[in-house]
Amino acid sequence: MDIHETTQPSSQKQPFSPQEIRTIKSILNQPRRLQKDWDCIKSLLQSRSLFTVHPKDEALFLRFTIDGVLYDQDVLLVFTDPEDCEEYGRRYAAVRIGREFSVAAVPYDDIIRIAEQYEKDVYIDMRKEFEDRFLVYDGKRKTLHLCINQNM
Repeated sequence: MDIHETTQPSSQKQPFSPQEIRTIKSILNQPRRLQKDWDCIKSLLQSRSLFTVHPKDEALFLRFTIDGVLYDQDVLLVFTDPEDCEEYGRRYAAVRIGREFSVAAVPYDDIIRIAEQYEKDVYIDMRKEFEDRFLVYDGKRKTLHLCINQNM
């Protein structure tokens, strides 16, 4: 797997630790989330980089990214775990972006700036599995919320 940073070294942020990923998943799987839970998620996200897929083919890169973040099926797609990101690239995105791709780290703040600038939604950790829970940042409303995949 080819992983690289898309930002200058001074703005690099650490990726999520396995414990932080488990914390986010645990909060999302709770039947109810309190404001303190959302504050915890936001705090974790703001201090970290997320991962996205970059098509190796330049024409596909220009077509399927916005400022270096994968843009597929009208949403920006990022992941807390590089392995999940690579799996998404292999299982779903490769049909459109080609089998040659790399995984890139992008600071959360940059992802939010892009979402707001282009008024796009960001799916965080979307895996296309029935009843899977993932985060969505709405670039128009500037809100973070939970989404439960109901597609089979």
